[in-house]
Amino acid sequence: MNLMPNEEIILSSPDDELTLTTHRVRHHTRLLGGETTTSIMLEEIASIQLARQSNPALLLLAALCGGVGILLGTSAPGNIGAIITVGGVAVAIVLVLAYLSSRRQIISLASAGGVTINMHTQGMKIEDLMKFIDRTEEAKNDRYIAFE
Repeated sequence: MNLMPNEEIILSSPDDELTLTTHRVRHHTRLLGGETTTSIMLEEIASIQLARQSNPALLLLAALCGGVGILLGTSAPGNIGAIITVGGVAVAIVLVLAYLSSRRQIISLASAGGVTINMHTQGMKIEDLMKFIDRTEEAKNDRYIAFE
């Protein structure tokens, strides 16, 4: 990234995918078959959102399947009971794994012009993301003060 005159980097993600400077926010991704770079000047940022999403119904189904499998397995005769118990617990484990893979954490920066930066931040600490949001808002405020 080429910095503009008087521009300094304030923060960047560990992989340099998202960079906050004194003038802008830049998001750069490389995916199979292409690259995308989106840059939003600080004075154009309209909103910042941090969203955490998951599907807790999968945990409920896992508990239900595991419980029913154990209850039915213990009341069934012989090897059939063991098969039912193992089957119910196996389905429960698969549902817990599906829940874990369904969890998403996304930070979105929307510009007044309609461009939005969406970055998956799974594995990043909430504190670090909140620091990024706070620093972005502070940098935007500093830009407004500088223009007065």
